[in-house]
Amino acid sequence: MSSRNAYLNPQERKSALALNRALSEVKSRFDQGERNASGLITVGKQTLTRELGVRLDYFEIVDPVTFDPMPELTSTVLVALAALVGNTRLIDNILLNP
Repeated sequence: MSSRNAYLNPQERKSALALNRALSEVKSRFDQGERNASGLITVGKQTLTRELGVRLDYFEIVDPVTFDPMPELTSTVLVALAALVGNTRLIDNILLNP
């Protein structure tokens, strides 16, 4: 739980849960066999756009060491996102390992 959450009002806290939902949805699709980064990014962005009050900054799938984009998930990747909820910028990420 980020210290930035203290800046969120109760409604914004509910909206902020969309970040975790987006990452969870991407992981679920990954676990089902999806390895195309573009498709997974689309899934994550769609999850976020359904939540009012969340403005996406970025949603990327990158190499966890170099931060280079990874078009196909053939090795461990970092799924990273940032979004504004109200006036607070929140970040979250997960590692996926094929």
